[in-house]
Parts: sequence; structure tokens; C-alpha cells
Amino acid sequence: MLGMKRPAAVLLALVTATSLTGCNMPWKKATKAPAQVEAAPPPEGPAAGMFPSQDQHLSFTVTDRGKQPIVVDEELIREGERLVAAQGGVAPYATWLLNADGVWRKDPKGTALLRYLPRTLRDTQAWKQTSDGADVWFRVARAEKGCALPAGVQAEQCWGLTVINRGEKTEFLFASGLGPVSADSENWKTPSSSFAKKVTAAQPGKLQSAARGKLIAQAPATTATPAPVIPVSDADFTKALEAAKPQASGS
Repeated sequence: MLGMKRPAAVLLALVTATSLTGCNMPWKKATKAPAQVEAAPPPEGPAAGMFPSQDQHLSFTVTDRGKQPIVVDEELIREGERLVAAQGGVAPYATWLLNADGVWRKDPKGTALLRYLPRTLRDTQAWKQTSDGADVWFRVARAEKGCALPAGVQAEQCWGLTVINRGEKTEFLFASGLGPVSADSENWKTPSSSFAKKVTAAQPGKLQSAARGKLIAQAPATTATPAPVIPVSDADFTKALEAAKPQASGS
């Protein structure tokens, strides 16, 4: 009887050992949780893609310093490499030049042609240009929080641009396919000239050919001399921004 029980005891011991060490057996491979893959950032691309390829009609809420907000309509007219912006559809105030070297616009405070966006957008870039003896500073970076566009208006990318020009700082947001959808100006030399504007609606342009041609003919020229672009560091831009701000009195 004793000899009949010994094999059963040995078998029980083997089963117990296997159950305790099964994770180390060759047929038991440990499984790993799949690695978390972060979403890739939006692709970089040519700055021209931040502007509409066809005419657009935009509505903005505009708030001048110390005044109540008003609604202003604008027409964006695309004509080859030029994009004319006209307030109220009757008053052209800017001509954007979109060419192989980037996006340009005549200095609103001077005579030189200034580059507002480089040909290829990369995060982060800064540069300066000299217009009529004054340095104008630029910094472009991806707008991480997006453009906060109104319902029904979409854009794949949103980039922010900061311009420091003769005592005024202007923050632009550019939405792909729409152009500048907001601008926030802080004018330290003339505070009453400060303003903010933000897009509230966008739809295809519907100008008649005669009105369209008239606005193109009246648009600011883009034949000014392009000011040389001088790359600067982000630290240099920050120093220029601090220097442009009015110094606190009594310190």
C-alpha cells in the first residue's frame, strides 16, 4: 500500500511547483502594454498655404481702445501672387505679396517691403528688418491653442506672428486657407490707437468683376524695395520686446 501512494505524492509536488513557477516556463512569454504614441504635430509647410487661394468675404469684431466693439466686413481678393484686403469692400488697406520668398507686405509705418512670414513655417523663427532707419522685429511660432475659429469655420493649421514696429506690438493669428483671422495691437506710443480684431464668419467672396477690379487698382503697391532679412535668436527678440515697452516710472 505504501508503494502505491509514493508516485501520487511525487505527481502532486510537480503540479504544485509548475503552478508556482509557470511565469518562468519557456512557453510563458511576458506581454508588454503597447507604448503610447503621441500625436504628431501638424506638418510644416509653405506660408502661402496660410492664405486663401480664392476670394473670401470675412466678418470681424473690431474693438478700438476705449470704444465699443463693432462688426466690420472685409473682402480678400486673390490676384495671382497678390492678396488685397479691403475694409467694407470699398477701402483697400493692405496688399499681401505671396511669392517664393515668403509673405510680404509694405511697412505700414514706413516705405520698405517687409517679410511677415518666411517661405516655410517652422517653430520657432525670429528675424528683423530695417525700414527707414528703424528696426522691425518678427517672431513666428505654432499657435498651440489654435485660432478659436467660429462655428462652421475650419483650418488645419494656426500660426502666431508677433511684430514689434516703432513702439507698437501686434499679435497676429494666421489660419490656413483664411489668412490673418485675428490681430491684437498694443501701441505704447499712442495708446488710443490700440485695437483688437477677430474673425466671426467666413464665406467665399462674391464681388462683381467691376468692383473687384477697382479694389485691385486702388490697393497699396508691393513694388517697394524688400528690406534684407536678418535672422535673430529668440532671446534677441525677447530683449527687443522688453526694450520697446515703456519703462515704469519711479523705479
